[in-house]
Amino acid sequence: MDLRELRRTLGPKIALQGNLDPAVLFAPEETIRRVTQDTVATLGGVGHILNLGHGILQHTPVESAKIFVETGQHAQFANETNAALPSR
Repeated sequence: MDLRELRRTLGPKIALQGNLDPAVLFAPEETIRRVTQDTVATLGGVGHILNLGHGILQHTPVESAKIFVETGQHAQFANETNAALPSR
């Protein structure tokens, strides 16, 4: 489902989770980073838990999973005040 459409339907008080196709983790690094960044940017980092749409697939390269997590943790937002801060 489209995250923007869900946000409009459910409003700002409901957190949304997921929406990255796990098959993307079989793509080249540049594609993984771009798709992950685009997914995070869809909601600007507010009220969104980045996750794979259907969990991690068997035989997914560990390095690809690391790239996905790292990209999500360092995602850039148009409005940096909305960016998630690392936990301390």
